[in-house]
Amino acid sequence: MCSKIKFAFIVSLVCFLAIGCDSETKLPSTSWGRSKVYDDFLWKKHVPDTLTKTICFDFNEDSRNHMREPLVLGIFKKNDSGRYVQVMENEMLLFVDKQQIDGNTITVPPTTEKLTVGVVFTKDAESKVHYWYIKVLEDGGLDRINDTDPSQFNDDNTALMEVTAEKKKVWNPLAEGMTFGFSGFIIALLVWIFILKPMFFPTFKIGNISIQSDQFSNVVRARGFHKVILTSSKDKAKQGFFEKTFVGETKFIVDPRWTSDVAFEPRDKTSIRIRQGKDFMVDSRILKKAQEYTLENIQTGSKSKIVIS
Repeated sequence: MCSKIKFAFIVSLVCFLAIGCDSETKLPSTSWGRSKVYDDFLWKKHVPDTLTKTICFDFNEDSRNHMREPLVLGIFKKNDSGRYVQVMENEMLLFVDKQQIDGNTITVPPTTEKLTVGVVFTKDAESKVHYWYIKVLEDGGLDRINDTDPSQFNDDNTALMEVTAEKKKVWNPLAEGMTFGFSGFIIALLVWIFILKPMFFPTFKIGNISIQSDQFSNVVRARGFHKVILTSSKDKAKQGFFEKTFVGETKFIVDPRWTSDVAFEPRDKTSIRIRQGKDFMVDSRILKKAQEYTLENIQTGSKSKIVIS
């Protein structure tokens, strides 16, 4: 659907303007739409929107035959004192049938039936709803426009049409996506670390694990660790950053006497689990506070006493 302006060269012909609005409206209005603008961010550069509207023109036969000069229209706005001033190229660029027009004017020969008019906001234009007005700059000798005579449509205070167009400042889509993505990651990370990780990978609630033998004595501070492992391998006694962060920190006790690995795991506030390797046997898989347990190396026959506190 296009906006329509009718013209008459001979006074006896009547003309009118219709833009899909109420016929009783003295100054028809139309919306050119909204242009979303954003700052450049990384590889996502802003490409200005072109807001377009098709304007149809209906010249009567006398106009088409006798007009020697084309009709010239301009786009105006009202200043603070209410006077019409032309919208210049530092605020808006004007395109007619996809060609940029210097001076932001619309030239309409009498043979014209329709024109596709586009506007592009410049960086200097304010982010708001802009109210513009189409006014006659050169009438080409027309006797009537929109049922008005030259004394009216050439008057400084008269416009043919009101046009609204909005410039809206928004986030750069890439910046917005990265911000929300990063925020979501941080939230998920915090939920995992403080809520889910303690559920799936609990840490010790007991304080210490005491391991005593004739040749060996060690009190291991266990509270807050995810596991305690007794091992003879220095290569095994390593833990990556991601495992330590997302699973939990493991404390390693390295000594040659641990011919196969022995692991202690959390259970509750008063007990822990032990998972001994193939070279060891223990008198209970659940070790409770303030009780003594024996861990025996079946290969060497050495025994260690274990007490948790």
